[in-house]
Amino acid sequence: MNSKVSIIMPFKNNGETITEAVVSLKKQCFDNWELLAIDDHSVDEGPRILHYEAEKDERIIVVKNEGKGVSKARNTGLGNCTGKYVAFLDADDVYLQNALSGRVDLLEKNCEYDATYCKTVLTDERLKPLGWEIDCRENIGFRDFYRFPMSLNSFMIRKKTLIGHHFDEKFANGEDWLFMARLARAGVIIYGCRKGAVVYRQRQGTVRKDMQAHENGIRKVIRIIYGKDPGCKSPIREYECGIRQPAMKSVLLEREVSLFYYHVISGDKESIANASVRMKRTYKELRSIGVGKISSCVKFSVIRNKLCHESEWLFHFIPKSYEFFKGTSILFSTAKSIAVSTHIICSFLGDRIKNALLTR
Repeated sequence: MNSKVSIIMPFKNNGETITEAVVSLKKQCFDNWELLAIDDHSVDEGPRILHYEAEKDERIIVVKNEGKGVSKARNTGLGNCTGKYVAFLDADDVYLQNALSGRVDLLEKNCEYDATYCKTVLTDERLKPLGWEIDCRENIGFRDFYRFPMSLNSFMIRKKTLIGHHFDEKFANGEDWLFMARLARAGVIIYGCRKGAVVYRQRQGTVRKDMQAHENGIRKVIRIIYGKDPGCKSPIREYECGIRQPAMKSVLLEREVSLFYYHVISGDKESIANASVRMKRTYKELRSIGVGKISSCVKFSVIRNKLCHESEWLFHFIPKSYEFFKGTSILFSTAKSIAVSTHIICSFLGDRIKNALLTR
């Protein structure tokens, strides 16, 4: 395999993790790559580290972006890449073994394939798996983008397929989701690659201070995917009006539920109260969410709060605990169960959750 891969890595104040990202790339058995490291106005040691690496390895190219945001940084990378294939790597994440060779091999052997993706493993800061993976059991088309079905790190595409496509610089959240959804709306099928994997690291900075603002941005992306999208230059006819199923209302409701559990587990009393009010406004719709979806929302929210190393018992406890809080909806009985059980296994959360929930 001699086809070059251009890897785009925007970075801003990632000095603590960027060396691990570069080392993981250098360890790949596939070595015909270029790394376009886009400096988005870093003020830490990151630029010095990358320039040092670039002096030792001509495959590493550092480009200045002047702090215009991650979408602009990635677009700068797209404008400078010279490879046959394009991939992405965040500066606080890493590639695992065969992350490049597996995907390149699949595209080389299947000329009709435009894009591929591999498995993503979620880890903590020390790269210890959190028990949550985004597998690649299926090929992905536009109808699958009612959710974000992969990570950008896992994605690889032929450069020629990207002509006319770019990251929307108006979006600070969900820009990667929208970027791939627009490719899929234009007819690109993303084929699963069972060889190789990438890491998405759950760090302290990953858990946003204002998760509600983050979710508001994601909701905008979802509404675009469910409707007509002027930002998609060449949608195929059947996707011009967006996704029809599952209903957008149910997708947004599930995200609201996940956000509610996020606040419950994080223990912020004011956020719990505000989220509870929003939940009660949609009580009738909440009854349509089953135990399976509730469990998934709980697990995702626990991972967002990085409690996974202590939470296996919690996952087993929650589905059996509804009877402790008879007379309340499944949503609030689950939340109260979390409050009690999390208080038992994670004492640092203390009475903040219990006081905010058990009186509701």
